[in-house]
Amino acid sequence: MWYLPVGAGYDIVSFNGLESMVLDRLIEVKSFSGTPSFHWSRNEIDVARFKKEQYFIYLVDREKMSEESYIPTIIQNPYESVLENDIEWNKRVDSYFIVKS
Repeated sequence: MWYLPVGAGYDIVSFNGLESMVLDRLIEVKSFSGTPSFHWSRNEIDVARFKKEQYFIYLVDREKMSEESYIPTIIQNPYESVLENDIEWNKRVDSYFIVKS
């Protein structure tokens, strides 16, 4: 059984395909209801930026996940395809980390 450290930056480590010889798919699972949206931590973003094509977000619609044929939206390399994509995804600052000087 595999246990990931709390700060790994992803939820699941898996194989990218049958030919994979190493654990090469890092999966962060996010869920939403209504319009596709999610919170993404600084650590998750950093890991996605470093791991690039090995990093995936599985975006799960809670309203549809019980349907037998439902497949979540799978986003490979979300650092580029989401964070650097201003056409398809809107971003806003949701919180700040504040430290007294």
